[in-house]
Amino acid sequence: PEQLAACTALTTLNVSSNEFTGALPTDLTQSLGTLDVSNNLLVGRVPPLAVTGTCVLHDAAAPTHTRNAFFCPLPAALSPACTRPPCIAPDTPEYFNVAVMPFLRDGHAGGARGTFASPCAQYDQQTQGINGVYCNNGGNRVTHVRLAGMALSGTLPSTLATFSLIQRIYLEHNALRGTLPSTRQAWTRLTHFSVQGNMLSGILPDSLGTAFAAMVDFRVGDNRDISGTIPASLATWTSIDTFHMYFTAISGSLPTQLSAWTRIRYFLAQEALLSGPLPSEFGAWSSLLFFDISDNMLTGALPWSFAQISTITSFAVDGNRFRGTVPPLTVSGACTLQDSSLFSTFDTARNFFHCPIPPAVAAKCAPTLCAAVGSWGVFYP
Repeated sequence: PEQLAACTALTTLNVSSNEFTGALPTDLTQSLGTLDVSNNLLVGRVPPLAVTGTCVLHDAAAPTHTRNAFFCPLPAALSPACTRPPCIAPDTPEYFNVAVMPFLRDGHAGGARGTFASPCAQYDQQTQGINGVYCNNGGNRVTHVRLAGMALSGTLPSTLATFSLIQRIYLEHNALRGTLPSTRQAWTRLTHFSVQGNMLSGILPDSLGTAFAAMVDFRVGDNRDISGTIPASLATWTSIDTFHMYFTAISGSLPTQLSAWTRIRYFLAQEALLSGPLPSEFGAWSSLLFFDISDNMLTGALPWSFAQISTITSFAVDGNRFRGTVPPLTVSGACTLQDSSLFSTFDTARNFFHCPIPPAVAAKCAPTLCAAVGSWGVFYP
C-alpha cells in the first residue's frame, strides 16, 4: 500500500513469494537496508528506490505468470544495490498481457494475464476476423486488438489508451462494464472501435471528436446504459463510414453538424431515445446505404432532401412520430415507414403521413397508411 512510505523507520521489507498486485508505492523512496518484492504479481513503474543492502525486484527463474512486470523506462536514480530487472516497453504485446488483459478479464490488476506472444503477427487478410493482438509490419508494437465474443467480464482500463499506434479495437459481444477510457490522447490513429454488445455505461464525451479524428467505423450499440447525447463535435469525423448506437439510452436531437459525414454508409440508431426532427441537412449523405432510426421519438416531416440520395438499400423510420408528406424516396431493398402493430385509431406513438404516398414508395415501403388532405387525419397530432 502507498501508506508504506509513511513508515520512515522501516529498514527491511521482504514480501517475496506472495500475490501482491498493483504497483510499487511511488513514495517508497526512504533508505532501506533490505528490499525483496520478487515472486509477486506487481505491475507498473519502479520508483527511484534507495537500498543500501540486498535488493531483489525480480526472479528470472520464476514462472512467467508469477513474475513482477515493470514498465520501461527504469529510473536512472535506481539504487545500484538493485539489480535492474527486465522492463516491458509500451505498445508491446507483453505490455498488453500485464497492463490490459487482467482488467478486461477480471476488472483489476490481479486478474489473469494474457498470453499473446511477442513478436506478434501482422493484421492482414489472413488474420482478419481472428481473435488476437497484432503488430505493425516488421515490428513489435500493437496496432490491432480483436477479442470479440471471449466472455470478457472486466472493464476498459486507462492503460488501453496508452497504445500510440493502435488502429483497430474490436471488443464486441462480451460482458465488459464500466465506461469508455477517459484518456485517449494516444489514439490519434484509431479508425475502428467496436464495443457493441457489452454492459458499458456512461456517455459519449465531447472529446471524442478530436480524440478519434480518424474514425471510420464506430460501434457502441447494444449497451443499454450508454446515455447522454450525440456530441456535435463528432462532425470532425469526416471519414466515418459506419456509426452504430442502436439499443442504447442515448437521447436528444440529431446534430445538424453531422451533415459533414458525407461518406457515411451505415447509420443504425434504432431503439434509442432520440427526439426532435430528422435534419434536412442529412440529405448530404450521398453514399448512404443502411439507415435505421426506428423506435425513437423523432418528430416533424421526413426531409425531402433524402429524395436526392440514390444509394439507399435499407430504410427504416417506423416507430417514431413523423407527420406530413412522404418524399419520393429511392430505396432498392427493405423499407419500413410505419409499424403495422401500432395501427390503432388514435395512436400517437406511430408515424402518420398525408396522402398521396408516391407510388414507387408505396410499392416498396409497406405498410403506408395515410390521411387524405382535408380529412381529420391531416389535423391528427
